[in-house]
Amino acid sequence: MRGGMRKLRVSFFPAAFLALLPMCGCWSRQEPNTMAILESALFDETEEGLYSLTMEIFDPSPLQAGAGGGEEGGGKTAVVIVNTVAETIPQAVFNETENLDRKIFTSHTHARFLSEKFASGNISTIMDYFLRNPESRHDPYLVVIKGENSDLLYSCSSGLSDTIGTYVNDMADAQMDTTSEGVFVKTLDYLKDDYLDGKDPVMGCAEIIEDPTLKKSPEGDGESSQVKQYVLQYKGLAAFRDGKLQGFLDGFGARMYNMLTGKYKSAVVNLSFENEEGDKEHTLLNILEAKPDMRVKFQDDKATLEAEVQMKLGITQVSGKTDILNDDVKKMLLEEFSKQMERQFSDILKQTQQMGCDIFGFGVAMHANNPEEWKKIKDKWTDYYRNAEVTIKVEAQIVKTGESKAPFQLEE
Repeated sequence: MRGGMRKLRVSFFPAAFLALLPMCGCWSRQEPNTMAILESALFDETEEGLYSLTMEIFDPSPLQAGAGGGEEGGGKTAVVIVNTVAETIPQAVFNETENLDRKIFTSHTHARFLSEKFASGNISTIMDYFLRNPESRHDPYLVVIKGENSDLLYSCSSGLSDTIGTYVNDMADAQMDTTSEGVFVKTLDYLKDDYLDGKDPVMGCAEIIEDPTLKKSPEGDGESSQVKQYVLQYKGLAAFRDGKLQGFLDGFGARMYNMLTGKYKSAVVNLSFENEEGDKEHTLLNILEAKPDMRVKFQDDKATLEAEVQMKLGITQVSGKTDILNDDVKKMLLEEFSKQMERQFSDILKQTQQMGCDIFGFGVAMHANNPEEWKKIKDKWTDYYRNAEVTIKVEAQIVKTGESKAPFQLEE
């Protein structure tokens, strides 16, 4: 009879799918306490010409976390320092694994440190290793340790961070928001600049110095002696050309680099001047914004480097009684500020010319604006850059005065 029987359709897909859910998981998942998490690494060279590799490894095991850090321990996370020496970098990495009872996990690596001696040689081999190794990440920061005491790196204080690697990673945000006197270059950024025609790469720069604050030796020594403490002073930059370290710029040089490459965030400049009575006064100006425009003029087989920087300023502090918002006074301040910045830019550019390192990318600007001429001279750009004339122009305006308008000493 029509309609008396109905076909029963049963779908097994939803039931089968639900049955498989408990079996799903990440095939490569590893528990944290089974891994050796690499926080940072130091690459150095021995007197015998061998490669030295020192690894800073974070121990995530519950036992160490409870003993070294956390609410109960009150200290910092446990860190293991492992060192090995070999004829090549890959061999040194493999030798490290022989001394560890866990597999090295590199996904959380924050920094790669190079001693000045190591960076002065050809680092192309290690860059080749970073590119070829499938487990090697390209986001760790590259930092050159200035001086001959790089072996003290992991004896330095890590501030409020648990490890030296995390310290550099946290410093990248903190320092750029205050002084901009350091550069923070990731491995991939260095590789891009190294491949780019018309720009030489840079790395961050740090120096190990003795901490002026000395701590007393642990109780029980019988005497109240003092021991040396070290800190990692992160300031300046390291300039490279053809895979070799060419020289350093100080903190002001790093600040100029950040401004001319569009990486600048914040800095305060102290501007001094004489008032009408002949007394010296100080005004602190916060550089809120710096927009660069770089060009290269090429004529009669000679290059001229031109840079124009537009700056917006804020008033941070006024020490005297002069009303700096007066039109004539403000004009004088801005002219004095522009002259001071132009001198600093010019001095830093001349230092890079002596190194033969176009770290600002003037060659890139010429390539973009005059590609045909660039093809003719790009192989000799280092020589043109060394001998180029420099023209710097800074235009500034005050856009923020703070909550107080007049100087404090003039207010009722």
